[in-house]
Amino acid sequence: MNYLITGFLLIGSFFLLGWVHHGEQTHIYKPGELTEQKESVPIIKVNTASLSSMSPKRYVINEKNYNNKQRECLALNIYHEARNQSINGQIAVGFVTLNRVKSERYPDTICEVVTQAEYSNGVIVLHKCQFSWWCNNKSNTPKNKTAWKQAKKTANIVLDTYGHTYDITKGSLWYHATYVKPSWITMFRKTVKIDDHIFYALK
Repeated sequence: MNYLITGFLLIGSFFLLGWVHHGEQTHIYKPGELTEQKESVPIIKVNTASLSSMSPKRYVINEKNYNNKQRECLALNIYHEARNQSINGQIAVGFVTLNRVKSERYPDTICEVVTQAEYSNGVIVLHKCQFSWWCNNKSNTPKNKTAWKQAKKTANIVLDTYGHTYDITKGSLWYHATYVKPSWITMFRKTVKIDDHIFYALK
């Protein structure tokens, strides 16, 4: 019954978020290359006004992730990875981030997952991060205020409902842009394509 109630809340609730398209492109996307979604993915809609009563009754990931610092890290990842994607695309990046937090393969906090990188002599190796925006030698400060507000709203919803609602990435831990074909994709199972990203989970 709790899942049913949560489902109804979610269906009514992302409607207020709407669809956000941003002219500002991230460094990993080609302008105008938004491709049509080939697979049917339900649009999650959540009423943000109802979320005050939806704080996790049981934690699916480590309890230390439910604070302002970790929420900001999640929002930053959504902003930099998916600000020019649909709401579904932004939610999907949020799910992948939290799926990694839950996985034993990755650190158990959002910020550690988002900033995971390769180091050489104690210094981050440029362009060798799990999420490329973290070490691309560019400012990480959000410049698009509207997109940043949207990312924070989406991050809160994904975190507060994680484990209690449908994962549109189907448990994915990885994704890549549609215009690239990394060698690692053969090791994993393709789950879904959402906007400009293709998602993968363990086989």
